[in-house]
Amino acid sequence: MLHRLRLAMQTETFVKLHGTVEVDETYIGGKMRNKSKKARAALQGASTDNKTPVLGMIERGGRVSALALPHTKARLATVMPILRRSIHEDATVYTDAAQLYRHVNEYFMAHSSVNHSTDEYVRYSGGSPVHTNTIECFWAVLKRTLAGTYISTRPWHLDRYLDEQVYRFNERKNTDGPRFAKALKGADGRRLTYRHLTTR
Repeated sequence: MLHRLRLAMQTETFVKLHGTVEVDETYIGGKMRNKSKKARAALQGASTDNKTPVLGMIERGGRVSALALPHTKARLATVMPILRRSIHEDATVYTDAAQLYRHVNEYFMAHSSVNHSTDEYVRYSGGSPVHTNTIECFWAVLKRTLAGTYISTRPWHLDRYLDEQVYRFNERKNTDGPRFAKALKGADGRRLTYRHLTTR
């Protein structure tokens, strides 16, 4: 039932993010110390402990969008089409200095980055400050919810939990009444069967 409610909360819009947009990537998964001895041996040396990569985009003062990514080495080929589909070409995009975002300036009006490896988290460059603190704030709330409320989420259901948290964040300025009415309307024409839900 909860997964059916999360489906109703799924945001589907063709309106692209615009203005100043922060983009970042995080990894969702259990801590290494909580894994079995066999799992720890299999993951030894892995930089992300076999966690699921998640891409997030947030319009400053506006909406957030997040989705799980396939666990492939060719991440660049996956990420850039998503950014172009989700962000307006006239937007100013702020990222960290990851190689993943090295071609962003080819598709958007402006691109600036901060280098976390040199302890640079905010840089002032003319107009608005360059940082990814807003999307990092969303990651903090998301991870606190996943770890503290849902405890153990399966990778194949992660997109549903992301839909819920994105809905909560985007509706943060509304009261419970309008939030409930919007979620109820989102259930129109959507059906999630038990067979589909339990098929990996």
